Amino acid sequence: MSRSPVPETVATESLNQQQAEHLLERSAIRELVRDQDSLWQVFFEESRDGIVVLDQEGKVYETNRRFAAMLGYTLEEIRTLQVWDWDAQHNRAHILTLLHQVSGKGHHFETQHARKDGTVIDVELSNSAILLRGQKMIFCICREITERKKAEVALERSEAKFRALFHKHGAIKLLLDPDDGRILDANEAAVAFYGWSREQLQNMHMQDINTLPPEQISAEMAKACRNEQVRFEFRHRRADGSIRDVAVYSSAIELPGKTLLHATYHDITIQRQLEEQLRQSQKMESIGNLAGGVAHEFNNMLAVIIGYGQLAQEKTPPENPLHNDLQEILRAAEHSARVTRQLLAFARQQPVRPEVFDMNTATRDLLNMLGQLIGERIEMVWQPGPGTIPVLMDPTQFDQIVINLCLNARDAIAGTGTVIIGTNVGTCHFDKGADGFSCSSGSYAMLSVCDDGCGMDRATRERIFEPFFTTKGPGESTGLGLSMVYGVVQQNGGCIEVASTPGKGTTFTLSFPLASGEVMLVDTDELAEHSASGKTILLVEDDSSVLKMVEHMLCELGYEVLAVDSPKEAIRLARSFAGGIDLLVTDMVMPKMSGPELIDALHEDLPGLKVLFISGYIHQIKEVWNNDILGIGFLQKPFTLNDLSVKVRYILHQHDEKK
Repeated sequence: MSRSPVPETVATESLNQQQAEHLLERSAIRELVRDQDSLWQVFFEESRDGIVVLDQEGKVYETNRRFAAMLGYTLEEIRTLQVWDWDAQHNRAHILTLLHQVSGKGHHFETQHARKDGTVIDVELSNSAILLRGQKMIFCICREITERKKAEVALERSEAKFRALFHKHGAIKLLLDPDDGRILDANEAAVAFYGWSREQLQNMHMQDINTLPPEQISAEMAKACRNEQVRFEFRHRRADGSIRDVAVYSSAIELPGKTLLHATYHDITIQRQLEEQLRQSQKMESIGNLAGGVAHEFNNMLAVIIGYGQLAQEKTPPENPLHNDLQEILRAAEHSARVTRQLLAFARQQPVRPEVFDMNTATRDLLNMLGQLIGERIEMVWQPGPGTIPVLMDPTQFDQIVINLCLNARDAIAGTGTVIIGTNVGTCHFDKGADGFSCSSGSYAMLSVCDDGCGMDRATRERIFEPFFTTKGPGESTGLGLSMVYGVVQQNGGCIEVASTPGKGTTFTLSFPLASGEVMLVDTDELAEHSASGKTILLVEDDSSVLKMVEHMLCELGYEVLAVDSPKEAIRLARSFAGGIDLLVTDMVMPKMSGPELIDALHEDLPGLKVLFISGYIHQIKEVWNNDILGIGFLQKPFTLNDLSVKVRYILHQHDEKK
């Protein structure tokens, strides 16, 4: 069966429709091309970046106005140029090599271009190879970055400046990560202070330096990050194992996604030592004032006990059992008097009779006695300094400090050992330490006592000069020996340093100013015969018990006594008494009027009046009277009947010789 033929009109219509569709498709393509050309033209001309198309020989094929303006040319001018004409280096061979190496993947780099007027600008280039009409071309996008480069240079300079400021700064600086305490950076001052290299510090954590527990360190760094606290005080260890006190000033530095700590450290070890010196000095001064006050009151009672005890003993025959009882009372009272003298020496209220003597000779004269005190089990080594070493102080005080130091050294040695006593002349540097001493520079007479005994720890060293402090058992020591040494040294303008290590012994080093002159003292041992008959003494003492006792003593010695209990009554009696007054015996410290003030008042009526001061301590009188009067006209409580007799006889004898 055959198919029916297609009508001719239908075939013609179908052909016309296909042609129409083809024409529409070609028209759409042409429109798309025109649109793409327009888009490309817009992109090329309106781009904020400079665009240039080069052939492989570096000649400009096409460019936009932005590129021409960037270099200061017109479009017509720049189209006549080649790439090396505006390259800052004008290196044709190098540029041609780069152009041939450009591929389709692109090449990004920074360089410098020279403008028409000769100025140089910084640019960022993005090059890629394209095919244009079958020929390889170099498509370049050029962006000027001159200002950005200037900003980068300025930033680098600023960073370098602050980096130098950080590393060269005189203060100790660390940069820390507060999360784990890691040290990120350390400046040169930190390297010098801690003793580790910068690289070593950058591998360490604050836990390696700070003596606090790790959890407390983390808590303190957290405070700094929250700005809750900016100043801290810590103790840091150094590479050599030493510990230093530091004040830390911290500030948080906020970085993108991270907070760091910038910490500045100040070594305050010396400041802490000075503060400790001040506290120790104030404590010792307070204890000294207390000790002096107690000793003063105690001396008054001892004066009464000793005075009446001696008077009673003299009236009691030796065969009487009461005589021995009184002797024991007097012996106990004398022991108590020695304790109070030690207290007064510690409080620097002990009367002294200074004279110039050679430290070597004085120490050598003590060696035999010291050997007996120390015992045979301990070797004593004497190392005298060369020549003579003159010092100005009370020789008795010097003997006391040497004996106390040697006894202290003996007690520190268990079994056998060695005590070394040495003298020398040197420079005093003891301007630090917990003892509170501070000596001026210059030459000093040095005395050292060194033992190889048990030594002391720091806590013990800080307390050894306190009165009644002792490491010995009950009843073995009064704890006043080193206190007395402390007082004597300060009273004589000296310094004392203690160096001790547990198990390795102790060294006491004492420094006294070298003597530059002599003090002439009167020898009271060669008194002429003196009679108390017809001599009148005005006695002034506010303590009624002491007043009665001294009055009794003077009457026993044969003097006529006018006894009163106040300076006001003494002035009234002196002005109304018909006879002459040969001697004033007065207490130093009394209510409303002191002994020196009483003398000033009496000298108006009795200009030639001789004076004998009696007191338990005399730190006030040193501001008024010189050492000669202290040595001749002063009698320390408690005193014996013989002490009073000798002193009164001497003063009146001197008075009689001048008539």
